[in-house]
This record gives sequence, structure tokens and C-alpha cells, in this order.
Amino acid sequence: MDPCEDFFNYTCGNWDVTYTRGMNMPLVNVFDVLLEENQLIMKRLLEEPQLSVNSSAKEKAVRFYTSCMNTEQIEARGAQPLKELINEVGGWNITGSWNETDFNQTLQILMGKYNTFPFFKAYVGPSASEPTMNIIQIDHPEFELPPETDFKKTMKYSQVGYEENNFKKSFVLQVLRSYYSYLMKLGLLMGGNRDVTSTYISLAFSFISNLQKAVTPLKKRREKKMLFYFTTIKELQEKAPAIDWLPCLQAAFYPVKLNMSQPIAVHDMDYLQGMSQLIVEWQKKRQFQEAHQNLTDLLYSGMTESQMVISERWRKCLSETSTFFGPVLGKMVVQEIFPQNSKDLVGIQ
Repeated sequence: MDPCEDFFNYTCGNWDVTYTRGMNMPLVNVFDVLLEENQLIMKRLLEEPQLSVNSSAKEKAVRFYTSCMNTEQIEARGAQPLKELINEVGGWNITGSWNETDFNQTLQILMGKYNTFPFFKAYVGPSASEPTMNIIQIDHPEFELPPETDFKKTMKYSQVGYEENNFKKSFVLQVLRSYYSYLMKLGLLMGGNRDVTSTYISLAFSFISNLQKAVTPLKKRREKKMLFYFTTIKELQEKAPAIDWLPCLQAAFYPVKLNMSQPIAVHDMDYLQGMSQLIVEWQKKRQFQEAHQNLTDLLYSGMTESQMVISERWRKCLSETSTFFGPVLGKMVVQEIFPQNSKDLVGIQ
């Protein structure tokens, strides 16, 4: 085909045949294809025999991925490793007695030792005003559950959009049911009582829902110029006092030395203030029965039971490896697919 006569078909004419035929996906675009190709490259690099990596970061990434893929060993060890971790941070009502440890000390362990940020995310990235300078940035977390507003929107049916709204409602309920089913199964495998497990899962869902309500919509944050609010740890401590910010951030970014005058960038201060207030309130009162009833009403509102979608194991392991070894995997992909002259230009061996 002559590109001068039909450039679109010349560049995209084989798209449907090559990339969408037989795929069980509602939408496929070039970004989906690139993501899939990169994931397959990383999978191959992590699974190919390693001749000599000299105790490098690459070796650690490979070992991490390999241990995640070793399902036989995971099943053989059972719940014990997770129980030991839970006991280290104070226990869990579901699996046994709970030692009411200091909230912020537990948070420091999670952030420092396990790279886990339950209430917010903290990372280092380029400053908006000075891209060559990195700065600690704090934002709300990526919630795995759909926000309550998504469910409420699906309840506002109209004659025109009935089928679309009904589909959205079914999808939201499917996500909630799947997550609830997963947590129930986890709690029972850990030795929890069914009623106790259900109650505490309901409490967690309720807390997450309240956290989501504190998130400022992206459009509003842009209008109010909240997306890159420069402040200090000291000011953040005054506005969101439930978190001991300095020791928590120190734990997360050890061995970097921080102080109360440390410049930071906050992307949603309203959320952090609401989060802090919510933590204080929930430490004073825990409305177990109300939370449990609200979840029950939501999950069993006349809908049929849905099944969890099970993805391939390697995708889960690759995702978790990327969380801890993102730069390492990025370098591995660059070394694999970029031509040598391009790597020489930027100084990559």
C-alpha cells in the first residue's frame, strides 16, 4: 500500500487483525500492547538462567520474583510467615490476641521495613518548579476498592442509561464481593472465626470508604492549585497531627537524614487533614455493628454472587517485583531492547 495515497491504512491497517482478534478485552490500544510486550520481556529476563550476577540488585530482583513463583514452597509454609509478620506489628483480632501497640510505631515498621503505606503514599520525585531537583512527595494512596460515589452514581437510573448504569452497578458490586471474598478466605485460612472475620473486614471497608471521601477530586485540586503544594514536615505535622511525620518519613527514606524543616511537596493537603482527623476519631470509637450492616446491605442487595477473576501467577509476581525493584527492571529492559549506540549515548553499559 502506498503511504502517500492512504497513510492511515498504511500505518494502522493491520491493527485489528494483529492485536484485537481473539482478545477478550473491551478496549485495546497501543499502550495496552506496549505494556503487554514490556511485561513479557521482563518475565523472560527474570526467568532465564542467570550465569553470574555477582550479588547485584538484579540478582535480588530475580530471587524475589522466583520466590513469588514458587507456589509449592508458599503452600508448604502455610500461614506461619504471615502470622509471624502480623505478630511483629502487634497482632490481629482475627488471628488471635491484639496487643494495642503504639499506632505510629507500627506505621514506622510498615513504612521502613515492608515499604507499605496504608494511609498515604510517600516517594521521591522531580520538583515541579525545578525538575533537576528531587523532593519528597506525599499524596493519597491508590485505593483498591471502588469509591462509594461510584456505587451511588449507578443507583441514579435514567431511561436512556439504564443498561449502562446497571452494568456499572454490577461491576462495582463484583469488585466489592471479590475483595470481601478474598479477605474472608484469608482470615479463615489464618485461623479466624467466620463471624469475627466478617465483622473486622466490614470495619476495614467502612474505614476505607471514609478515607476515600476525604480525597479531593483531581479537577478541584487543579483549580485550587493544590497538586504541588510546597511545605515542610513541621507544617504538615501541625495540619495532620495523627501521624508522627518525621520518624515515619525517616523510616521510609533511611538512611537519608531528615529534619522538621525538610522541604516536601503535598498533592492533596485536604485529604491528609481529613485522614488525620479520621484516624483520631476511629481510635476513640469503633462502630463494628454499623459497619458490618452497611457492608451486608451493599453486598447482598439482590445481586447474584460473582466470581473472582484469577490472573496468571507471573503477572502478580512481576507486579510485586516491580514495586520493589522498578529501576532494576527498567535497566534490564533497556539493556535488552535498546541498540548499543543509543545506550552508549547515555552511558549505559
